[in-house]
Amino acid sequence: MEGQKTENVCVNEGRPVYFSYARNSAKKPGWEHISDCVDELLKIFEQEKIEYRLDKKDIGTGDKISDFEKEIGWKSEAVVLVFSDKYFRSPHCMYEFVQIKKSLEQYPQKRLLCIKSGDFNLSDVNYIMDLERFWGDKKQEYEEIEFHRLRNHSGTEQAAYENGFYMDDIRQLYSFFSAINYQYSNDIDWKSFIDDVRQYYSTTPKPDYKKLEEPQKKSKIKLKYVLVWLGGILTFFVALLVLAGVLWWYYYGREKEQLPGLSHPEYTKGVKNFNVTHIDAAKDNTTVKIHLINDSDADSAVYASKDFYIMAGGKKYNLTRANGIALHPGNTNVAKGGALDYTMTFPAIPKDIDSIDFVGGGTEILGLKLKRKTLPSIAKPKISTGNYGRLTISEVEVNKGSTVLHFIYENNGSDAVWIAAPERPYVYAGHKKYALKNTLCIAEPPDSTLVPGGTSISYALVFEPILTKISKIDFVSFEDKQTDEVKGFFGINVEQGK
Repeated sequence: MEGQKTENVCVNEGRPVYFSYARNSAKKPGWEHISDCVDELLKIFEQEKIEYRLDKKDIGTGDKISDFEKEIGWKSEAVVLVFSDKYFRSPHCMYEFVQIKKSLEQYPQKRLLCIKSGDFNLSDVNYIMDLERFWGDKKQEYEEIEFHRLRNHSGTEQAAYENGFYMDDIRQLYSFFSAINYQYSNDIDWKSFIDDVRQYYSTTPKPDYKKLEEPQKKSKIKLKYVLVWLGGILTFFVALLVLAGVLWWYYYGREKEQLPGLSHPEYTKGVKNFNVTHIDAAKDNTTVKIHLINDSDADSAVYASKDFYIMAGGKKYNLTRANGIALHPGNTNVAKGGALDYTMTFPAIPKDIDSIDFVGGGTEILGLKLKRKTLPSIAKPKISTGNYGRLTISEVEVNKGSTVLHFIYENNGSDAVWIAAPERPYVYAGHKKYALKNTLCIAEPPDSTLVPGGTSISYALVFEPILTKISKIDFVSFEDKQTDEVKGFFGINVEQGK
């Protein structure tokens, strides 16, 4: 009808907005306001004729709360999520939260409207640790009930167990909500909030709800026997391969045994912008890879001198050849601000050597340690979130004496840049901070290392050793408690190397 106000027309008939929130409680001060925010929003939804579903309105007698919690995650297009301290401590709310996160991966068009209720700080390590302790107590309680067979577990207890007592979700709260433009419960712009809801439903077509539904357990049961059968066959063939590998090593491999190549071998003394980046101590020779940066004010002519040698076990091993750099009296030109990667080869050294010294040409790098890796390293580790772009983590080592994070910095620009290690970085694991011990192939403030334009540099940071049973760590490169700003790489999986 002409002249009718379109904002009073229901734009989401049959496509309700769902609410995920923690109800208020008179038992704990500070929680009473939580549903007040929801009540106020419901009144506005009713005035604006926006269809919604709410637990206390739509769950009838005999209905399962768990069914409604799954519905919020898997049958919703838009969800109003009011997150609070009580929300993160509620088994029902955390189960809803997990369902919502999983469905977002399958249906990224889902609209998630978030409201923060209460005075807490998700970037505060102490607050996150408190939540972890809370769910750790829940885990201990579950295990005690299981051990003593005191009673059957409730549905929420079993759900918490199946979701790892939400430990990973708790550690990722800051990264999850920092990526969302949420509003505060005491300062909500209701007009923009309603406009956002209307715009979503008026511009987003109705999805295929069958595709949004959570996979049923029946399908998992059908696959169970197939997976067991395939697993048995796979185990059989793996056993054959292992046996073949052992026999091959026994008859052939021992003659070709060599020490593994070490990226960023640790050393006690070096030269600025002249770094050993890799060592291979093989049966036939020892190769040393070098990364040289010309940080002078002019072009430089460099060369490999025949007086280069390595010292190992008190014995001198002279240079046999060089690749990527000219031998004296020839020379290789390195432009101002440029870099050069080359390799020097020396005779093989004894297998029991644990460190070597690199000497010659006025250059010395002493104490190059060959057996730093004590556990398998993790190449391309899985990381939940972090500050990406030019900087990536390429490898992680969880050793008995240290924890080593390998980085790659790519300078995609045309101009050279100077970079340095973070001033006060740390690794956070198992509710504890682990301090930086030393840096490899990068300068520490106030010094810096040059990265020419269009090139990359790889370096490593060595931290105190963490407990080997830790499955995830966080790397914090910058932290400002006054502004609640935290930067780094979070949720780094360190189980792959076990």
